[in-house]
Amino acid sequence: MESFLYSVAKTIAEQEKGNLDNTIIVFPNQRPIIFLKEELKKVLLPPMFMPKITNIDNFVGEISDLEIVDNTFLMFELFRIHREIGNSKYKEFEEFIPFADMLLTDFSEIDAYCVDANQLFANIHELKVIGEWDVSGEELTEFQKKYLDFYKSLHTYYTKLKDSLAGYKKAYPGMAYRKVAENIDRYTDQFTNKKIYFVGFNALNHCEERIIKPLVDSGIAQIITDGDDYYFKDKNQEAGKFLRKLHSDGFIKNHDEYGTWFGKENKNITVISCPENILQAKKAGEILNKLEEKKKKEEPNLNDTAFVLADESLLIPVLNSLPENLYDDNDNGNKQKENEKKKGKVNVTMGFPYSYSMVHNFAVDLFNLHINKRNNAFYYKDIINVLSNPLVQNMAQAPNLKTIIHNEVYKQKDLYISAESISNIINTTIEKIDFLFSTDASTPEGFLNLCKENLIPKLLNPATKLPKKEQVALSAFAKIINHFIDLSNKYNTKDDKFVNVLNTLYKIYSKISRYHRIPFKGEPLENLQILGMLETRSLDFKNIFILSANENRLPQGKSIKSMIPINLKRHFGMRTYQENDSIFAYYFYRLLQRSTNIY
Repeated sequence: MESFLYSVAKTIAEQEKGNLDNTIIVFPNQRPIIFLKEELKKVLLPPMFMPKITNIDNFVGEISDLEIVDNTFLMFELFRIHREIGNSKYKEFEEFIPFADMLLTDFSEIDAYCVDANQLFANIHELKVIGEWDVSGEELTEFQKKYLDFYKSLHTYYTKLKDSLAGYKKAYPGMAYRKVAENIDRYTDQFTNKKIYFVGFNALNHCEERIIKPLVDSGIAQIITDGDDYYFKDKNQEAGKFLRKLHSDGFIKNHDEYGTWFGKENKNITVISCPENILQAKKAGEILNKLEEKKKKEEPNLNDTAFVLADESLLIPVLNSLPENLYDDNDNGNKQKENEKKKGKVNVTMGFPYSYSMVHNFAVDLFNLHINKRNNAFYYKDIINVLSNPLVQNMAQAPNLKTIIHNEVYKQKDLYISAESISNIINTTIEKIDFLFSTDASTPEGFLNLCKENLIPKLLNPATKLPKKEQVALSAFAKIINHFIDLSNKYNTKDDKFVNVLNTLYKIYSKISRYHRIPFKGEPLENLQILGMLETRSLDFKNIFILSANENRLPQGKSIKSMIPINLKRHFGMRTYQENDSIFAYYFYRLLQRSTNIY
């Protein structure tokens, strides 16, 4: 069956012909880009220049001339503003992180839907005032007054953050979108003689509507959507809600049907009930193994197979449950035998939790080593944990280091061992690693300097043979350390240190590390794909395994962390759980429409 991206490639190739170098293709996410390039190779004969293919965030970022930054930087900047405002709530940064994450999400959504922020925050404050009103007329307590002042200050956070980011030429996503949406007339000139295709979009926020509609009306842009008449033409089907809106609002012209993919062939749908999450992963692995056993002598070929994790925390159990012949583990740094190169591959494109990485675990051990230090002597268990870590053994180029450490440390018969004694223990190693036990690292500044100047360069050294997955984790760790150093330079003074105790720095690091995810990079066009639900947009697979296809996962339910009450979201035209239900219904049906075997 012809995939959606193949039909897109054919359409664009036919319509643009020799004008592809002036063509821009925009997706809602990054994942389909490499797949479309592969489909274009099939239809572009003779070979010619590829069009520019990007995602909507990058597209908007380029137009706005603002760098869209991640939440880690934004949290630091927001906390600076928090201290400037002098709010008594969340005095420590580690306490502030969950609140900041929620607030940043709300700010981005406010801008993405072009909401009057002043009016919205005033309404939130008024609702809180009504909630604290006492019918007896008693005066508010000091605690209640501070509570209301906090909500009154939310608009100040919003305006100060936007002004500060604009000065840096940085932005959170909604801020960049709003800048382009409110000034789209000024930006259209740069698209003269260009053709833009917005591919695979379904539900547009208000900024996207205000950006795309003028481009469509002027003939510069065209939207190519995917769907099925089964849910598009039936007004009771929530999956087609936003597709119908795109048509009725004039975003899509001269196209009022999608075809009946659901009616073209029978689908083998198997519903499997599992009482526990881990059992889902094991059962899926068993079914996949049986499919592989049928081929026996054939090479594994799972190019049309995908595991879709509605609950992304199942990634590790799924990886542990897959048939062994799918793995092509290059992480050991050894050259593989020729026949082993033919093993299949697993491509994981969803974010892997940084906190599961070896780099993170080593960072935690290193923090504990210096936090628990007494009188320039280190606790013996912390010494063993640090020097037994595989990353340290690689740095030291001493695979037997773990044995040496255990023998020597226990021979000392001391709970705390001096840095000098440790240096004597490890002097047999080829590469010196005694910098890990620097006595200067007991302060936040010293610890950060140790990581930046010594640890990270050592781990980056090719001789360390850092596994590929850990190389990506190391980049995330370096990013966190650089953020801390920037923060230290910006806020630490003699009288007012932002972080003055190493244990506090560790708490902040632990909180931030939970929010970090690292991308896996595999063979994106080969074999088994493991994706989150959002990553399936625009992609088609013959065999689908959907895990956690349960209530509150598909769709996600009402549990949305936000400072904005749902009635105000409705009033200001922002998305609520009801719109999200329709969006996830579309993802679900669109994924199934060209599939044959669904578990």
